[in-house]
Amino acid sequence: MRIFQSFRISEFQSYDSLQKFVNLQHTTINMTIKRFEDLEVWQNARKLCMKIRNAVNSTTLEKDFSIKDQILRSSGSVMDNIAEGFERDGKKEFINFLYIAKNTCFVPFF
Repeated sequence: MRIFQSFRISEFQSYDSLQKFVNLQHTTINMTIKRFEDLEVWQNARKLCMKIRNAVNSTTLEKDFSIKDQILRSSGSVMDNIAEGFERDGKKEFINFLYIAKNTCFVPFF
């Protein structure tokens, strides 16, 4: 069963709506997903990180080491935050780390 098949974190405009989603899915998550690597959202973040790495290495950004490093660290941080939130004990912490992962996507542009 693919729990996060239609999951898009940007669809949740408030903390409450994201929390309701996780409350509905949490029991299923505990029964079927044992590792964060099995989360579709983490797998998508990994694919995106690889695409970002390829894009950065094939453009003029390759020579701008500071921005290149910041973009690569930021994209990897998305996966890290999803994994860390999954390994935490409570649903609220998992939700918080999902928001952190979402916000990490915008770090290089500030």
